[in-house]
Amino acid sequence: MSERREALAWAAGIFDGEGYIGAIDRPSGPLGRRVPHLRMSVSQFHDPDVIERFAAALGIGTVAPPRTRASGAQEWIWRASGLENVQACIAMLWPWLSGPKRAQAAQAIESYHGRRAVLSVRAWRRRRIS
Repeated sequence: MSERREALAWAAGIFDGEGYIGAIDRPSGPLGRRVPHLRMSVSQFHDPDVIERFAAALGIGTVAPPRTRASGAQEWIWRASGLENVQACIAMLWPWLSGPKRAQAAQAIESYHGRRAVLSVRAWRRRRIS
């Protein structure tokens, strides 16, 4: 196995156990209109090297500055957002992801597209009423 594939297999194991992927609606623009947003993340306590290695394996996303929890533990978080970035990350990790994590990824992307469709219908209706 090449070094690149080995790094991605390792990252898939980390994402499988510690990762999140989901579609949410978040405020956007001056009126705070809610728009669909697709994102994925991995968090790690105590060991920033895991997150740095994960980010390097994928080459997409960002590592946020550590935040200190109420318990005093530091948490590092890697994030990727947007349809293209999330799909690229999932494609790289896909061969090594478990069934449940694959299902979570598929559901998140489907939910994102469903939310986009609803937003499009609402915008179309607003234009017709105006």
